[in-house]
Amino acid sequence: MWLRRHKDGGYDYIGTYTDDLLFVARDPRALMEHFVVRFKSIRNIGPPDHFLGADYKTQTVDQDAKRCEFLMGTGTYVQRALDKVKDLLKCPNLGVEKTPFKKENHLKMDDTPLLDFNGHTLYIQLIGILYWILLLEQLDVTFVINSLSRFSAAPWVGHLKQAKRVFGYLSKYLEMWVPLSPSKLPPVDDALPNGIMQGD
Repeated sequence: MWLRRHKDGGYDYIGTYTDDLLFVARDPRALMEHFVVRFKSIRNIGPPDHFLGADYKTQTVDQDAKRCEFLMGTGTYVQRALDKVKDLLKCPNLGVEKTPFKKENHLKMDDTPLLDFNGHTLYIQLIGILYWILLLEQLDVTFVINSLSRFSAAPWVGHLKQAKRVFGYLSKYLEMWVPLSPSKLPPVDDALPNGIMQGD
């Protein structure tokens, strides 16, 4: 991560991940040209639509001032996660749940048997997938993921069943969009509607 502070406030950022660059700046095109013009291998330059598992889009909030808000979403990653979980569980249908957690479900009082080694490994995989969904701002599953992760050292069969229920809920509510600092975005020009560029 590289950053530069402006004299009048605000920052320009460059983030990297493997072979991707993400520029967040007042004028990301100028910043990109200044720093990476000598690298001829950079391609796919433009506003990002997918980065590190998250979906990105913009929506205009003030047409006259050319102001927009930048949104981060979870749909693509959650769909891929659901496909992977179906394979892991050998279950083509995860069900459709209205809530991620039953209010009468008390994880500490679960009296089902402990999972065997393979079940424990599967449980850890599911918790890892759920944590990445949480990091991508699917905030409606925060409580249940944190509650289930407490039992990662010695999960029970009931905990695995509850983890599966979370994926059933996610199959009904596939995506969530979260605005990223919508009130502080500077006006943007027509060439760069979201003030962010990506290249790889």
